[in-house]
Amino acid sequence: ALPICLIVKYGDLDCDGTVTIIDLALLKRHVIGTSLLTDYTLEAAKLQTNEDEVSIIDLALLKRHIIGTELIKI
Repeated sequence: ALPICLIVKYGDLDCDGTVTIIDLALLKRHVIGTSLLTDYTLEAAKLQTNEDEVSIIDLALLKRHIIGTELIKI
């Protein structure tokens, strides 16, 4: 189980204070439906400012952030 966080840091799904490939893997599992995000992790995965649902677009945005081509803008 993932830890509970009091402050949402967008992109940090495992609540370790940094956005890493682990967060990308967690988001990928949610998008393909093998493991669903809830509560904090679901909110932290919402990287699109105009969308309430988490989608493959959020996955692409997180990947771009991790490789350094585009920072998360929330």
